[in-house]
Amino acid sequence: MVNLAIWPIVNEWAVPPHSAQWVSSAYIAALAMGLPVSDWVARRFGLKQTVVVFLALYCLASIWAAGASNLSALVVARIFQGFCAGIVQPATLAALYVAFPAERRGVAVGLFSFATAAAAGTAPWIGGMLADGAGWRSMFVVLAIPAAVAVPLAYNFYPATTSRVLKMPMDWAGLGLLAMSLGLTVLGLHRVATWGGEMVGLLFPVIGAATGFYLFWRRELSVRDPLIDMGSLAEPRMASSCLINFLLGTGLYGSTFLIPLYAQEVLRMTANDAGLVLLPGACVLMAGTLISAKLLDQMSLTVMMSVGIAVFAASNILLAYASPANTFAAFAAIVAFGRLGLSAAHPAVHLAIMKSGTASVGQSAGLTNLTRQLGGSFGILSLTLVAHWGHAPDITMIGQAGYRRAFIASAMLLFAAVAAAAIYSSAQSDPQKL
Repeated sequence: MVNLAIWPIVNEWAVPPHSAQWVSSAYIAALAMGLPVSDWVARRFGLKQTVVVFLALYCLASIWAAGASNLSALVVARIFQGFCAGIVQPATLAALYVAFPAERRGVAVGLFSFATAAAAGTAPWIGGMLADGAGWRSMFVVLAIPAAVAVPLAYNFYPATTSRVLKMPMDWAGLGLLAMSLGLTVLGLHRVATWGGEMVGLLFPVIGAATGFYLFWRRELSVRDPLIDMGSLAEPRMASSCLINFLLGTGLYGSTFLIPLYAQEVLRMTANDAGLVLLPGACVLMAGTLISAKLLDQMSLTVMMSVGIAVFAASNILLAYASPANTFAAFAAIVAFGRLGLSAAHPAVHLAIMKSGTASVGQSAGLTNLTRQLGGSFGILSLTLVAHWGHAPDITMIGQAGYRRAFIASAMLLFAAVAAAAIYSSAQSDPQKL
């Protein structure tokens, strides 16, 4: 939803588009940093307390963003928003595994995917209406409302867990290395997008991020209470399912970011119509995830992932060759076709990670969300870079050829996820989990 606020922010504060993009990038980076912290917070203070407190803080950060007086203040508010969301997401998924018995967890994960599909599908439509009718600040007010409503619901219905270890050490050094690496990664991608030929300014974040991730990986393997159980990634099933999730995140977030922009720039739709074009796909995604919830405990996860991701990739190819000659209904149908595939793949990947390896429920939930969000961040920034490839830094219009390159690149990443699903299948030792 907030992606539709980028251009109104550019116009109101007269800032460059690549600077306004930090409104999205900073949120995603902060969310990715909060994800691995969630397991420690939930085990230390309990799932219910964690979700209630950070939902309330998210609500306050949303109100702060709505009242921001300049871009810097808005970006800082978005960082707080993202960190709170990063804490809540894995705790929510972990709560499902605490509250539901093993034989009902497929249905639970399917319903969880249904809820996230409903939010992701309707948000651009709501954002488009708000952008056209009430201004970009109203989006952040609207974001505060469901968080405020969710606080008493979580307090009344979430499982009341308590930590068995009252004083658990936090891996502050690991958290610092992760924060530095994520920040340099986002900065590096922005530098590439606005590169003017200065090699030093580009190499610093690239080398720094690579070094930071390496040091983080080494530390998490050696520390007693790691922020992320990197050892579980040594298991082929966990590594391949996390890779699938990462690549699926690139396609999901990247295409969801590009489709409204494409609809406005190339198809000449209003912001409202650009958001509306995603709504039929959202309905298909919601219905599909309900069906997938029934099938998760009965069908092969490998088949569901592979077929679903392949259909999603095919829809990206169709989007690449869409043109202004296509009707609104035809364009919306292509989007809905991709969401049909996503409805099978998304919950299957969630369950595959939770069933793989020896990591705890909280660690597995953290890896699920972390890999998807990292993929989403990479997808938005890298596909936008591909779309802008060959343009001067001050050119803001992408053009049809740029969008075509980006959608094809998204499809290639998704087909790579299908190959990763084959690796997951060959590494799976227990036929019952396939």
